[in-house]
Amino acid sequence: MATVPGLKDPNQTVICIPYAGPEEDQEDRPLQVPSHSPYTSQDLPDGFGLRMEVYRAAWKECLDRVQSIIEALHAPKIQELAEEVRSAYSPSQTIPNLPYPEIPTFCLHGPAAFLQDVTREILETPNIAGCHLHPSDCTNITSAMKSLISAFVNVNAAETNPKKRPALSLASYDINMLRAWYDHLEEGTCTQLIVVFHQFEQFDSAVLQDLFYICSLHVPELPFVFIFSLSSQPSPSYLHATYPRDTLALLRVRRVVAPHGWPLAKQILEDTFFSLDFEPEVMIGPAVLDYIVDYFTRYNQSTDAILTILQLTYMKHYDNPLTFFARDSLLGTSSPAEAEQKLSKPTFFPFLDALFTRISLPSPAPALDPLFEPDGEPGDDWSDVTVASLLASMDVLREKYKARLRDIKVGYRLMNLMKGVLVKVGYDTSAKKGNLEVEKEDVELMRRALRGRCARESKTIGAAVKELSAAEAKELLSSMHSFFQDLPGHVRRKEDKARVKIVSWKSQLQRGMEEEELVAFLEAIGDWVTQYLNDRLKSLEECKLWDIWYTGSSPIPSEMINPAPRATIISALLHPYEYAQPDTESEGKAPHAPKLWELPDTSILFRRYLEGGKMINVYDWYESFAVVLESQRREIRRERRSDAVASRNKSDGKGKGKARAVEDEEEEEEGGEEWRMQVQARFIRALHELDYMGFIKHTGRKADHVLRTVFDVLD
Repeated sequence: MATVPGLKDPNQTVICIPYAGPEEDQEDRPLQVPSHSPYTSQDLPDGFGLRMEVYRAAWKECLDRVQSIIEALHAPKIQELAEEVRSAYSPSQTIPNLPYPEIPTFCLHGPAAFLQDVTREILETPNIAGCHLHPSDCTNITSAMKSLISAFVNVNAAETNPKKRPALSLASYDINMLRAWYDHLEEGTCTQLIVVFHQFEQFDSAVLQDLFYICSLHVPELPFVFIFSLSSQPSPSYLHATYPRDTLALLRVRRVVAPHGWPLAKQILEDTFFSLDFEPEVMIGPAVLDYIVDYFTRYNQSTDAILTILQLTYMKHYDNPLTFFARDSLLGTSSPAEAEQKLSKPTFFPFLDALFTRISLPSPAPALDPLFEPDGEPGDDWSDVTVASLLASMDVLREKYKARLRDIKVGYRLMNLMKGVLVKVGYDTSAKKGNLEVEKEDVELMRRALRGRCARESKTIGAAVKELSAAEAKELLSSMHSFFQDLPGHVRRKEDKARVKIVSWKSQLQRGMEEEELVAFLEAIGDWVTQYLNDRLKSLEECKLWDIWYTGSSPIPSEMINPAPRATIISALLHPYEYAQPDTESEGKAPHAPKLWELPDTSILFRRYLEGGKMINVYDWYESFAVVLESQRREIRRERRSDAVASRNKSDGKGKGKARAVEDEEEEEEGGEEWRMQVQARFIRALHELDYMGFIKHTGRKADHVLRTVFDVLD
């Protein structure tokens, strides 16, 4: 069977596992994916594989960018924590004259990447030894102590003399063995013993209580430092809610929470999708921004949540066959000539027809249409359009889209900069009055910038500029000049006129002005700022074929992030053929609105389950189930008779013997013992399936009754 990329990578939050068909066919044919996409008829023959390659390349660029931002945001916190760990046994950190020593303990609340960065920073420090403990290593106190001691002793012994194993005079779980090893180390070789507990909530609390007590008896002779990795919320504290006071008294707990909250999410979004030195292949739209802020503020304020949402957005976006052109127009080949030759094959005609239809539609902005002249009149005749010209048009459209996106980024960044300066000097630039949440205001500005609906904000900022004093105007112009000066080279060249204009205004302001001249001067600056922002902040959907590079208002598949398993299971039991269509050719079942006897056994039993009370008599339940199966049996007989009659009519009487044999067989089965055994077996199997899914609860009060666990199901 073909391997799935990223399946064993612990950093992958979303993995696509293609359907491979029955097991007996997996070794004989390549992976195939049954697609329910509306673009199936327009796709390339090898479209799924090509789009997966394009998706992986695009997502890797985005992931690397986000991870670099997260590492930069985590770096100060990690450095601070590393210093605290290194100085855990310094005189300034310890409390003298305690009745018993305390073990320095750090509880880390945050994503797995934060713990990895912390442990890497600490354990790479010279003179520090560390070990990692997992729940599977600590099933009991003996295995826990053995894992702890061997993690230090065996590793260091192998490093000093890998060919010779030291003779053991103590048990492997005796902490005196670790103390003897530590006492015989060279002076200054090891100053601290760091113990990292992964998935701390999964450990047996009774085992860890004994472990903490044993370790505390040898502190500070053995300088232990504990690091707990917790996935639970900082408040209420899992550690204080689970462990007794006498155990907590042995630990000097320091809680460390990874950087989180909306400011962190905003910086990730801005530095990834609104950055001027990074151009993602796929730009997220307003719908994705709304979902991120809603999910981030209501459910999970972790950076892993943002990564998961972004990866699902990328996966869904590349369902469109035209996203082959997101990066280039080579279609998986190495040159434009090979791409043209590949697209000219007859099997690619449906895809070529879809591309031709989309690109021939009139553009919302004719100036952005490469197949139209600057005055808006048609250029070449469509009958002369070739595959090469279509591919060249896609290259032009891609560049025009990127130029529009750069303008939006410049306008958005400049608007944020000017709002910050104006607020600093005491002006209110809010276009909306009222107590709105900060995160929603930030997302609203991003959404309006992408949709080209920032005229109100531009007008408000321009009006505020006109009311500035000379000193405030000078500060604003200095900030704007620094902004344009620090733009990347390919962006700064396009903004040279604006930069020169701001330099000219700065020099005029430095020479001094009269009050009337200053008013006219600020009036001109305010009008220019309003016009400049309006020219830059235009909708991305005005670009032709914008859905190749921009998600727009396409919703996020939220059911993959926050599923509803209970509602889905109940819906599947009530309407099974909406999840798995029946074989209508072989069974003759109607694909729509099936009757009760046409449903699977588990669905039939569940329908009868919903008609019962709080307690269900199992025998009555069985009788009602058997009645439905009798109806099913009669309908199957009727269909068989109809088939036999039809076969007899076609064979001109030669099928009479077959029809009579069918009737005789049915008469023999009527009320037979074999049929009753079959009904009982089918009932028991369906009952066990409902029991496995948690729909019934057994009670000792009545042996022939079961309790319902689900009520008020709306069908």
